[in-house]
Amino acid sequence: MGFITADRNQRMLFGYCLEDFVSVGDKCRFIVEVVKKLDLSELYADYSSQGGDAFDPGILLATWFFAYSEGISSTRKLERFCTRDMHYIYVSGNLKPDHCSLSRFRHRHLERLPKCFVEIVRLGLEAGISDFKRIAVDGSKLQASSSSRQNRDGKALEKDLIRIRQQISEYLERCQLLDEQEEEGEDLEVLREKITQLRKMEEKLQERDQQLEQRKKLLQKKDREHHKINKVEPEARNMKAVNGLIAAPGYNAQLSVDTASELIVATDVNDEPTDQKQFALQHQQTEENLGKDPQRGYVADAGYHSLKQLAYIEEKQIDAVIADPRPEHRSSSQQTGRGSEKGVFHRASFRYEKQSDEYLCPASKKLSFCGTENKRGRQVRIYRAKACIGCHLRARCIKSKNPLSLRRISRDADEALAEVMLEKVQSPEGLRRLRLRAMSVEPVFGNLKANLGFRRFRLRGLKNVRGEFTLMCISHNLNKLYKLLGKSFFNFLVAVRTIWRSFINIHNSLKLFWTAQIPSDEKSYLSI
Repeated sequence: MGFITADRNQRMLFGYCLEDFVSVGDKCRFIVEVVKKLDLSELYADYSSQGGDAFDPGILLATWFFAYSEGISSTRKLERFCTRDMHYIYVSGNLKPDHCSLSRFRHRHLERLPKCFVEIVRLGLEAGISDFKRIAVDGSKLQASSSSRQNRDGKALEKDLIRIRQQISEYLERCQLLDEQEEEGEDLEVLREKITQLRKMEEKLQERDQQLEQRKKLLQKKDREHHKINKVEPEARNMKAVNGLIAAPGYNAQLSVDTASELIVATDVNDEPTDQKQFALQHQQTEENLGKDPQRGYVADAGYHSLKQLAYIEEKQIDAVIADPRPEHRSSSQQTGRGSEKGVFHRASFRYEKQSDEYLCPASKKLSFCGTENKRGRQVRIYRAKACIGCHLRARCIKSKNPLSLRRISRDADEALAEVMLEKVQSPEGLRRLRLRAMSVEPVFGNLKANLGFRRFRLRGLKNVRGEFTLMCISHNLNKLYKLLGKSFFNFLVAVRTIWRSFINIHNSLKLFWTAQIPSDEKSYLSI
């Protein structure tokens, strides 16, 4: 099997080529040149030597890159543009691929896109557009290719199964009557086809019910009863605040962005409703894509704050700033002694003494260790006051009306890591880095959603969604690289083309001059 390919420099019958219709500095040229720099050996090796010719995969890859960089993700729209728009015609080599070929190519090669993503990131690294020393991490919810109307809990799935089985039973009775009466009122084959479709729906609902029960085992008991699964997109989770909706089936998209160039350096998609487990994964992928650098700093918002992630940061000695979602619960030098003017004192108003392993309350009384408890799967130490009766601050310290109740404070084994991180966050450098995060990674999500229109996935399944989001991130990076490198890149390209054309002109002039010096009867023997 060969490839249906194209040469954009090839002259047509009337003396023109595709290069003549596209300006030198256009983005479509830049993307074509970037794709030429990628290692596509595995992509080409994926095609067999037998069978009919296929569209050149390098050309289709460049076509999809250009389409997503323009906010086009529909195969039918892309098919139309490849026959009407000169930039798309240039990138696609005027091969006019149909929407089926484009769709099959995208589905087939989604797993190869992460490698292309890394190569494009390293092109920016090699070009020196940034030192990639400051990385901002953030997440956002993107809607799945389904509707919340397809969500079902266990009871709703059971009702759907009962309804489907009743319909199957009715169709079987009608088939039996037709067999017995041998009448020609209804087509027996049509009824049997409907029964087949209903049985497939029954199997699908049974599968969704099993998936729902498996997912419930991973949830807390309080969330199991009302947990739902989507019939069309079972791997998507019902998430809050998706595309302005209160809740909708969606995925959690993750980005790590270089704050200087706003280039995406790591990306992922998962079905977790929160970001609390994602920092370590983003850090590992970033270091793998860019190369390990102990001086590289990271910053993330409060959604990534968890004691497990802070323990990972301490273990790997990472320079990271992660905002604390509840600073009033930390005992730090900047928080100690501070409490609400009205109501109960915050936990931060109690100072922890590391040497004596005690807490000091605002009234300078001690809270001593009295035992451990299991809290959300973690062992915490409990500290309790010995005498709260008669304290002048009791009304602001204890909610209970029981006069014998004592103030208690729980402390996790890794609580010290959170206190150190809070000190770092509240420092001038930490506040500066948090402001920089808001001005770097959040605009990237804004560009993907508002400018390019990627608010909803077109593909289904977590595996396919990850590939599509990688394609979105590649499109963002290509637009950034075109903005940062396009002018210098094309100046170099124009200079090379000018030198080459000058060489051709000199060669042609010398050929004409040499030919004019030879007698006409000897010109037939001349070959240059």
